[in-house]
Amino acid sequence: MFQQVPLIRLQSKDIIVNVPMVTTEDILKYTNYLKGRLNSQQKILKQWVQAVSEIMYVCGKVSPQQELLDL
Repeated sequence: MFQQVPLIRLQSKDIIVNVPMVTTEDILKYTNYLKGRLNSQQKILKQWVQAVSEIMYVCGKVSPQQELLDL
């Protein structure tokens, strides 16, 4: 009886997987996106540094001529 019933059934099936190709245009788009993001983050950082400098000036910790960070 056990010889007629297989314990393990192995089957194989071909599966087609579509892998998109990365083109030069895609790389350029992403590079431009990252450059724009870097510029916007630098602007935000400068605004934060300026705000902290102004707060420190108001609190009397630094003079207006001193720079917190040289960006």
